Amino acid sequence: PVDKAAANCWAAISHSQGEYVQLSLRSSVQFLGVRTQGRGDHNCAQWVSEYKVMFSVDGKIWQDVDEGKVFQGNYDRETVVERRFDNPVEGKAIRIYPVEWNEHISMRFDA
Repeated sequence: PVDKAAANCWAAISHSQGEYVQLSLRSSVQFLGVRTQGRGDHNCAQWVSEYKVMFSVDGKIWQDVDEGKVFQGNYDRETVVERRFDNPVEGKAIRIYPVEWNEHISMRFDA
């Protein structure tokens, strides 16, 4: 679920494991990694500090990226952090599953 009041970012409604943000495309592409950033509001110290990534070729069956590796994310809300996958994946969609976060699960991302 998405909190529509969050400015310039995706913000999960709950503070719990299992929340995710998904990017879906019409055709298959090679995903080399992701870039993440914290919430865009100037008065919020919210970011995802650790996350896992999954990918899908059909949007139904999901597989771990890099065997379920936990990627190091952000340490502040402004810095863009790029993480390359050890093994690039081919698919139509990816999901980012936050594992650890600061204050609230909120992030901006690009793949």
